[in-house]
Amino acid sequence: MTTISVREAAVLTVSGGGAVCGGEETTLTASVNAGAGGGTFSWVIPGVGTLSGPQVRVTVSASTMATVSFTNDCGTVSEMVALEVIDAGSGAFAVEATNAAGLLIDTAFSGNAVTLTVVGLPADRSFTVNWSGNFSPATASGTSITVTVPEGTTQPLDYVATITDDGAGCAVERRARLAVSQSRFSIPEIFSPNRDGTNDGFGVYVSGEVTDFNLVVFNRWGNKVFSTTDPDARWDGSKDGEPQVPDVYYYRAKFVQNGTERTEAGEVTLVR
Repeated sequence: MTTISVREAAVLTVSGGGAVCGGEETTLTASVNAGAGGGTFSWVIPGVGTLSGPQVRVTVSASTMATVSFTNDCGTVSEMVALEVIDAGSGAFAVEATNAAGLLIDTAFSGNAVTLTVVGLPADRSFTVNWSGNFSPATASGTSITVTVPEGTTQPLDYVATITDDGAGCAVERRARLAVSQSRFSIPEIFSPNRDGTNDGFGVYVSGEVTDFNLVVFNRWGNKVFSTTDPDARWDGSKDGEPQVPDVYYYRAKFVQNGTERTEAGEVTLVR
């Protein structure tokens, strides 16, 4: 009598692979159906070499295809598995800073809001972005964060975006650091329009980006003697070409400076 043992055809299954982190170790595992009996496993991985065993741990620096073979008395079956290296650090990820008007900036102004946005994320992959920094809010999640720069601060805006590839778990940091300038303005209390080239005009002396500007000057009886929407304009002490008398005048100024709305009112003395 002769005993004949019939084996099932080997069906090779591979787990692991897909998106992997460049420079980090990943595990590949191969198995066959129990009815296929015993045999040997062999892996061929470009850039790594030939490895043996049902499970291997490898580190790859570039995307490639790994081939695993199972060999027994019935022959050899093979499968291929892709190793797609996801290295967030090699991507063109960057952080852009914009002001309230949506314009790109490289300097923040105290008292203003600044929006930081991670750009260059590949559309075919999913990412998680976490922020941490020194102003408010100190932490947040999402591709963008809107930060309020404290009034009067001298510290630079300093935020770090941690960008994680959801598939492979690879993470990289991108930093945004912007110098902070003070939103300065001054309004003189006295001026002398005598055309000597010194303190001849009255107005608001303001730095930075100014919009929605309006300045009105009144005499002590409430009559308007000067108005302008030009932040660089100066009152020369006259009305309709007639010099006004030395006296105390009253002003009201409204404007938006570097995204912050300001309203100022007070007195100015005209001397001759």
